[in-house]
Amino acid sequence: MVAHVLPQKLAGRYDVKDVLGQGGMGLVYRAFDTVIRRDVALKTLRDAPESNSLQLFYKESDVLASMSHPKYRRDLRHWRV
Repeated sequence: MVAHVLPQKLAGRYDVKDVLGQGGMGLVYRAFDTVIRRDVALKTLRDAPESNSLQLFYKESDVLASMSHPKYRRDLRHWRV
């Protein structure tokens, strides 16, 4: 995996700790949510995505929101920067 400069904080509430993974669309960070006080995974998009890439991202969010598992917390939020 390529070394990345980690942002210290995202969306004013997430303290970024590490990169969990990366793909063609972006990066997934391990972070600590300072509001709910728990570790979370944050998926971010690289650069300004094309319209169809953004649609795919939202579709993935919808699929994740429909999942149900005792160890899976449903708390999906979207931000545009």
